[in-house]
Amino acid sequence: MTTRRGSRRQTNTVDALAERLPSRFLSPRLVTGEGTNGLQQYHSELSEWLRQELGLLPQDDPRVSVRDTPPTIQVMTEIGIPPSEWFRVYLTH
Repeated sequence: MTTRRGSRRQTNTVDALAERLPSRFLSPRLVTGEGTNGLQQYHSELSEWLRQELGLLPQDDPRVSVRDTPPTIQVMTEIGIPPSEWFRVYLTH
């Protein structure tokens, strides 16, 4: 494969993915009255975005295997909102 000189190749490292996140993923609402539903919804939406970004099959595709899991938790941690923070907020309210 030929790469043009000066062209930017998009990398799929965790930090590169975190830099490309749409703004809706950067400020999630930690609503304590929802239990863990907010975390589940956020995780699901972020996973689907990552799947599209990485060219993986959709989660509901029967051909999906364990190898096709996007680095959702790692990206959440990279942007400073690991799942443990959701649980901490949930358990302290």
